Amino acid sequence: MVRAFARYCAASDPTTQIPDTRLLGPCVQRLRPHLYTTAQLRRILRSARALPTRQSPLHPLTYETLIGLLACTGLRPGEALRLQLRDFDAANARLHVRPCKFSQPRSIPLHPSTVRVLQHYCALRRRLFPAGDHLFVGTTGQPLRARRTEKVFRRLTRDIVSSGQRRSSRLLDFRHTFASARIAQWSRQDQPVAHHLLLLARYLGHRTFNSTWWYVSSDPAALRSVGRLFHDFHHARHER
Repeated sequence: MVRAFARYCAASDPTTQIPDTRLLGPCVQRLRPHLYTTAQLRRILRSARALPTRQSPLHPLTYETLIGLLACTGLRPGEALRLQLRDFDAANARLHVRPCKFSQPRSIPLHPSTVRVLQHYCALRRRLFPAGDHLFVGTTGQPLRARRTEKVFRRLTRDIVSSGQRRSSRLLDFRHTFASARIAQWSRQDQPVAHHLLLLARYLGHRTFNSTWWYVSSDPAALRSVGRLFHDFHHARHER
C-alpha cells in the first residue's frame, strides 16, 4: 500500500522515494484451495451417511449435517463447531454466528431446506444427548473437536484428488467453494458485481475487503464471461 501511494506521489514529485519490493522480505503466497464439485459433495455426504453407528447413532448424521452446513453457508469450520443450540433460530430461518478470527458476530439467513435438516438433527441430538449447549457433538455427547473432525473428514475424502496446491482437501475449502461459486454466478450477470462483493464480505464475516478479494479467482468460465462483458462495453463506447 505504501509503495502504491509512493508511485502515485512520484507522478507529481519526482523526488519521492519508492520503497524496494524486498524491503520487508518475501510476500506471503496463499496456496490455491481445492474447489469441490457438486458430484464430490454428494459423494462426501453419502460417505458421511455410511459412517458406523456402533458408538453413537448420531455419529453419521453429525458429519452429514456439519459438512452440508459448511457447503451451503460458507461458514468457517471453527464457527460451525462453536455453534450452540440457541444459535439456531428455526422460526426466523437464521443462524447466529459467534465472533471468530477477528470477525464481528453476525446473523446469516438459511434456506428452508437447511432449516429442515437442522431441525431434524437438533431433535435427534436433544433426544440422545439432552445435556450440553453445543450444536454439534461427538459420540459421547461432548462438543465436537476440530482435530477429531478433520481426522474423520480425511477418511471421507481420501479418494478425492485435490484441485488446489495442497496435497489434500480441507473442511475450509467448502468456504472457498461457496464464495467462489457466488462470485462466478454474479460475474455472469449483466449487473455490476461490486455491491454484491461488499455484501459477501459482510456475510462471510470479513473485516476488510482484501480478505474477500482472495475468492475472486479460479473460475475460467467466470473470467471469460467478464471478458465478454468488457469486450461489449469497449465496442459500445467506440460505436458512440
